Amino acid sequence: MSRLLRAGFVRLWKSKIFWWCLIFLVFMEIMAFNANVMTSSSVTSDETGRFEETVTYIKYMDLEDVVFMIMPYFGFVISVFVSLYMGTEYEDGTMRNKVIAGHNRTSIYLAETIVCTVAAVFLCIVTIAVSALIDLVWGSELGIGVWILLRMVFASVLIAVACSGIALSTVAWMQQGKSALVINLVIFFLMLFLGMWIDSRLGEKEYLHSRWRISEEGEVIENKTPNPNYVWNPAERAAMEFVEDIFPVGQGIQLASVELARIERWPAFALGVTVATTGIGVFLFRKKDIR
Repeated sequence: MSRLLRAGFVRLWKSKIFWWCLIFLVFMEIMAFNANVMTSSSVTSDETGRFEETVTYIKYMDLEDVVFMIMPYFGFVISVFVSLYMGTEYEDGTMRNKVIAGHNRTSIYLAETIVCTVAAVFLCIVTIAVSALIDLVWGSELGIGVWILLRMVFASVLIAVACSGIALSTVAWMQQGKSALVINLVIFFLMLFLGMWIDSRLGEKEYLHSRWRISEEGEVIENKTPNPNYVWNPAERAAMEFVEDIFPVGQGIQLASVELARIERWPAFALGVTVATTGIGVFLFRKKDIR
């Protein structure tokens, strides 16, 4: 496998799609920073009112509010990279030649998995680092503890790993870059749509508003109006939380809004998805006829 890994990393370093994905992610983080700079203005004048001066106050959002905004959409970039990068291996006959050369199919797939995983982690860490550096230089401050920030970074890395595993198993099934890309984009879009819907439902308040009245005995009584959109059933709420947490896109949505109540169990879910999709990919790769 060492020879396969060396060849894979050399090819990764020369891959244009890899570097274009990195440039795109950094660009999106810069745009996210610019879009979240809050400004306010005040106008002053002299006693006669003839001279006016506009003073603009700039307030930057906390670092964690900006750095992780890309995470719900990170899977889309990973799906583009893995689909096109690995699709080329199938389409130009490189994958078939590796099998003909006598390499074990499981070793081939695991080597490609390691390469794509390292690439996904590299894209994630560099994007976060560049975004954090830009935010700090321009005056953003950290609104949470360093330990919590490190846990968020670790969760982001595992999200990238899980997204890579999902995309790679799709390529093993389709064996064509463009077809796999379409399927992967649909998969991540559905996960994004479902995750945003669940997050919206779970974020509903229990009560719409409260009314206060004084009883005949002089006691203050609060009348609350229940929110019909709130998930009252504990089992249903637990099931929705499970679905949101098990998908990497769902974790990314919570990271972007700094909702960290269940961050302790995210690593187990992300690793579980990675192991499951890798196992599926190995199974498909061993059974499929490589064209």
